[in-house]
Amino acid sequence: MIRVTQSWDDGVHDDVRLIELLRKYQAKATFNLISSAHRAERFSNWKYQDTKPVYHLALSELVELYRGFEVASHTVTHPHLEQLPPEKVAWELAESRKQLEDIFQRPIGGLAYPFGTCNAAVKEEARRQGYRYARAGRFVPLVFPPADPMEFGITVWFSDEKFWAEFERVKQTGGVFHFVGHSYEFVNEAMWTEFEAKLARLSADSEVHWMTNLELFTTA
Repeated sequence: MIRVTQSWDDGVHDDVRLIELLRKYQAKATFNLISSAHRAERFSNWKYQDTKPVYHLALSELVELYRGFEVASHTVTHPHLEQLPPEKVAWELAESRKQLEDIFQRPIGGLAYPFGTCNAAVKEEARRQGYRYARAGRFVPLVFPPADPMEFGITVWFSDEKFWAEFERVKQTGGVFHFVGHSYEFVNEAMWTEFEAKLARLSADSEVHWMTNLELFTTA
């Protein structure tokens, strides 16, 4: 058996199409949301690759869209946490969790560090706040079990040419394959088609067991 998890960040409009594909192939996933980024209506404040507007989802869309998937914290404002004073780090971690739990009416146990960066003080604060795990940006050959749950690593980016080579490497060990991305990175139909083919191949593999990140840390 190979356990497969996937993480998608920021809560943007392309998550709608992505989730349609995930539901089609019964693939579990974790979505890391910036709690302050959702307003009464969708809004965009930047462009990906200077051409594609990135729209954050409206508050009214969140609960139904992410039903059945893990929602995790990506902080309130998406700062470099290791550059903040301790009290601000504590606020980002506590307040984002509170806001997301108010929105979704369910516990939030996971965290993804903005920009994938952290230090010892940030990890300790995440632990103190009661997070079960925190995803960092490090690519590591063995993602689970991590040496520290507050620095959960990544196997590969969803669009990396090494995707299948890494999958086969992890499969041989019966480990955990954890891929990540942002749905706004899908900039053309070819990328969507290629990713759907990946989902189809993974879900057709009898050895694949889809999990959320939180399930890794809470399932005995």
